[in-house]
Amino acid sequence: MAPLKPVKSPYADSLKKSLNLMAPSMKLLPKPHFQATTTL
Repeated sequence: MAPLKPVKSPYADSLKKSLNLMAPSMKLLPKPHFQATTTL
């Protein structure tokens, strides 16, 4: 999988917003699961 490049797009913006919304619930997850989801 290619490394992620910073891109200016509506998709990237909405992805960042959803990640910010999900961040609090992510912290409740076990760490291995959190690392697995962030490397997808």
